[in-house]
Amino acid sequence: MYRDAASGKVYMYLTARRGGRLMYALDVTDPKAPKFLWKRSNTDTGFSELGQTWSAPAVGKVKGHSNPVLIFGAGYDPNQDDEATTAADTMGRGIFVLDAVTGAKVWEAGPGGNGDTCKGNPCHLENMKHAIPAEIAILNRDFDLEGYVDRLYAADTGGNVWRVDLEPDGTGAVSTWQVSKLAALGGSTTPRRKFFYPPDVAPGKDYDAVVMISGDREHPTVHDDATFGVQNRFYMIKDQFPGKDGSQGVPAVDNTDTARDDDVADLVRITIDATTAKSSPTYSGTLKGFFYTLPSDGEKGVNAPTAFGSTVYFGTNQPKAPDTYTCEAGLGTARSYHINYFTGDVKSFDFVGGGLPRRRW
Repeated sequence: MYRDAASGKVYMYLTARRGGRLMYALDVTDPKAPKFLWKRSNTDTGFSELGQTWSAPAVGKVKGHSNPVLIFGAGYDPNQDDEATTAADTMGRGIFVLDAVTGAKVWEAGPGGNGDTCKGNPCHLENMKHAIPAEIAILNRDFDLEGYVDRLYAADTGGNVWRVDLEPDGTGAVSTWQVSKLAALGGSTTPRRKFFYPPDVAPGKDYDAVVMISGDREHPTVHDDATFGVQNRFYMIKDQFPGKDGSQGVPAVDNTDTARDDDVADLVRITIDATTAKSSPTYSGTLKGFFYTLPSDGEKGVNAPTAFGSTVYFGTNQPKAPDTYTCEAGLGTARSYHINYFTGDVKSFDFVGGGLPRRRW
């Protein structure tokens, strides 16, 4: 939903999730007489990459474009329903920016090209090979005091995190928009760690803290990590280029897979001391950030992280192993985490009743 303060117009945007590869826009300024605005689907020219439309599109203003724009991941590929492997995706591999009023495509990023950075419209990247079903995180550092969106972050089902700069040279022209890889966190084997929820961003002076939680939400009952070899993790990645141009950054890499106690060269590993129940070590700003491995078999992130103050909040579910002798569908353990993204201090508690935490923190 978007309300234009100047015109009083109210627009609603509808996505289909597993219902299809399409999106509708309605003018609901008069709720008693809604009007059809436009429809986009994968059969439209220039939209063949559009997958199942899962995410709620973000609405914002960008420099050089008079109308508001819609910003969303290109969608989900049902190939990811295979829980034993991270299959090659054929759709959803990218980011779309559309005119929110007309539905015209303003800009697109997707697979192709060479390397993990690109500039232009469209923008093609060699390793943008995985679907992006999650919302896109938008950031306005307001460098120019004009209220425009400056930067985007997108996370995909291959464990990658992408940064998009919308004003790298200050002009805002879509021909200058650029994409670079911030992190490659999926591991080195298959299946990979997957991101089904967007990152959140906490702006800072020396770096912006980009926080995210992995977990395959399409397989919430998979309870045995040994079966598929995935260790889900919380990450705080330092984006060390808090200005308008992040193309010079070198991605943080986590190529580890099955062991909870693996060290990662680019990141500090945070653990909980079994005796004191305190986090160790205290993060001091070194390397490219830190990570915390969720401690229970099958535990996975089930909602988007939210950074507030110095703490990021998110929920997880630890599936219950099925009972062979009953028909009970165990809901597992619902858990809330509070992690200080400056120090790495981890706190958590279990919800009474179990299941999936429903709130976005």
